[in-house]
Amino acid sequence: MNDLVLKKLNSASITDFQKYIKSNFYETYIVGDKTYLRWQFDGIILALHRGQIIGHLGFKDYTYSRIGTVRVFMSLYVCEKYRLSGVAALVLLEALGAKKYFLTSGLTPLTDALCGKTIPGWQSSRNMNKFLAVLEDHPRIAEYGLQEKIRLEAVSAGKEPTARQCSALWEKVRDNYPITLERTEKYLNWRFFKHPFFSYEIAAVSAENNLKGFLMWRVEQHDSFRIARVVDAIAEPAYQEMLFSQFLSAAKHAHAHAADFLCSGDLYRESLKKAGFFDTKGSQFESFPILWTPLSTKKTFINVAHDLPQSIDEMFLTKADGDQDRPNPSVH
Repeated sequence: MNDLVLKKLNSASITDFQKYIKSNFYETYIVGDKTYLRWQFDGIILALHRGQIIGHLGFKDYTYSRIGTVRVFMSLYVCEKYRLSGVAALVLLEALGAKKYFLTSGLTPLTDALCGKTIPGWQSSRNMNKFLAVLEDHPRIAEYGLQEKIRLEAVSAGKEPTARQCSALWEKVRDNYPITLERTEKYLNWRFFKHPFFSYEIAAVSAENNLKGFLMWRVEQHDSFRIARVVDAIAEPAYQEMLFSQFLSAAKHAHAHAADFLCSGDLYRESLKKAGFFDTKGSQFESFPILWTPLSTKKTFINVAHDLPQSIDEMFLTKADGDQDRPNPSVH
């Protein structure tokens, strides 16, 4: 395409980028927020035609156990007028750089197809598991059929741990996990403890003054319906069920009507079921929304695609991977 320029977003182009975001999305769309841009992305590739921004792709590099650096793509967009001109492929190629592995979540079929044509070894998208627990009756839940509320026993709350303690536990248990994000102190501070927008709740279990498990969660609300969302969870095998039970007790105490956890693999399947979750696959709750602020009934799953040699079943991925747990200010 003639007159096309690709460049990385910098301080000089931020104002133009914000105008482009507002023009193609809406005034409060989070990708136009300076604080969010600095926090979420390692880089954003811009496509400009005759000086005007017509597309972008954001990415961040994460460290995954047994793999090393994986470049995670987020927020790919090209203005409608240019979508048949190959701009998206050029932006994607520019973002690939010399990185070895790539992953993205929450992608569209068009993005999946584009990556499949551009990146050798691309494994097309598959959905994370979606586990749900019903804590209290609510019409929003009744829309999807009857589901028995779980019976919770009192579980003593562990002292809220620090990022350093969580990282130390991760070092002890990391060999029990398949390919997954490295929960270093730096990562945990960035992702949870010093998040610029969210104040995450932490469920924790300890024994003999030693941390045995931690779980990051937060509540979302739509009208009168409240749901507690698990974003990440790490625990020694013997304490997994206790950790999820502790979380559900805390969620009920926070007046949540339901709780959910989206993740890949079967690492926690049995402990989640014992604690009171159920797998929504094959039930009416498979179409239960995953986006609540604002509510969207169109997207009911998180899909993942990548070029790693392993399958998604051999990885432990959660909403913390990529940008699937992010602030989404409403249009108004």
